[in-house]
Amino acid sequence: MIKSYLRKKLNHPLFDSKFCIVSGIGRSGTTVLRKSLELHPLINSTRTENNLVYDLLEALDTSVTRRSNAIKVPIEEHFSLFKNLILETSFPHCRELNKVNSLCCDLSEGALSQLMKLFNQQCKVLYIIRNGVEVVASRMLKPQFAHFSFEENCRIWARSMKVVESAEKYSDFLVVRHENMYQKESLHYMYQKMCNHLGLELQESCIEFALNTFCHPTMLNDDDCNLDSIKSRIQRWSTFSDEQKTVFGEICGDAMDFFNYEFPPDQK
Repeated sequence: MIKSYLRKKLNHPLFDSKFCIVSGIGRSGTTVLRKSLELHPLINSTRTENNLVYDLLEALDTSVTRRSNAIKVPIEEHFSLFKNLILETSFPHCRELNKVNSLCCDLSEGALSQLMKLFNQQCKVLYIIRNGVEVVASRMLKPQFAHFSFEENCRIWARSMKVVESAEKYSDFLVVRHENMYQKESLHYMYQKMCNHLGLELQESCIEFALNTFCHPTMLNDDDCNLDSIKSRIQRWSTFSDEQKTVFGEICGDAMDFFNYEFPPDQK
């Protein structure tokens, strides 16, 4: 009993606080979404991507699904250890007990499952999706993704369908769509829905930032600052070779249908 009491006293100060996870495939709008929410006075953000959290969630998933015999403490203590580790690495100096604490990280089906077990109803997820053609094309152009092949980028985007499918049982998981960020009316509706999901009042400053920031604000070129160019990114399909179009269709076809995205007219 004393041991259990001491462990609880040593928990991170945010252990029982509210959390928001911003997630999605890279080049889907995760950074704009994260930065816009940071303007909300009742959101405390880590102000960076936290993919170490993804690594920890993946490690937790492996430990409980494939290495359970190696766990030498009660499972509740095992989960508390990982929860505290995530909080210590993400919010090492934070004491914002009355705010929604937000971080941005990748998610897989396994990572999502463990996240929901760790934080239960404390945690809300905002997961942004974008047309697969636009995401894959953008990833192929940006130097930070140069180590991925075309096929690997297709598989990375298609994985988002599996994440969203696995999230259907979680009421705390909200899917938002990148294309709703192009017009103020749809953007306002999207942010109202997100704020309702987080239990917060809508802040116009969040909407204004998203309306005037069209993509990840690093490594920009002139087209990245042009809204008409952003809207026409689907036309990058024409830059795919015939072989790439076939690969994309084979890998991403089901996910395109799942998310109700249409292929460009010349291919399906």
